[in-house]
Amino acid sequence: MRNMKRTMFGKIRMGRLGLPIWALALTIVAMVAAAGQAVGPVLSGQINGTAGLVVGQSIVLATEGTTAHDITGEEDGVIVVSDDGTGFTAAVEAFRGQTVSIKLDLHNKGDQDSAALITIIAPRGVDIDADEVTGEPDGVEVAKMSRNTWLMTVPAGEDEGDADVQIDLTGEPGFFTIQASIVQIAAG
Repeated sequence: MRNMKRTMFGKIRMGRLGLPIWALALTIVAMVAAAGQAVGPVLSGQINGTAGLVVGQSIVLATEGTTAHDITGEEDGVIVVSDDGTGFTAAVEAFRGQTVSIKLDLHNKGDQDSAALITIIAPRGVDIDADEVTGEPDGVEVAKMSRNTWLMTVPAGEDEGDADVQIDLTGEPGFFTIQASIVQIAAG
């Protein structure tokens, strides 16, 4: 009994600090018990959750500088590109019957040819037409899918601003805005 008392109430010295053995043993038992409680639910799959995932696309609009995109045939106009390069908003003021052209600078940051859909939302009374810019060899190919959606294929390595799409708008006079989004659908 005496040896047991000496063992239990003895102290382990760490420099000037002395801890009773029983307090140290109790702390170790509590740590082991707490660690064991977390293992069971994890192994049985009772702890689950979600984590955010951001997937980028390789076909994007140029976002650097303000001269990458061009509006011609307008009285006043401006283009604002989203931060990730997957959409834009253009504000234009035009006269009756005037055609406004928006030339977009596309980039394919991938290592293979890719396809994307561009959807353009314009106000009623504005006719939209999108096409590849003529005279550019091996550039973007554009095909109309519906009234406001076009399928584009952009060659690989078009990161120098060689891939352009031209959007022509004809409609009522006045001020209007259009919005567009680009969604990559396939690679290779």
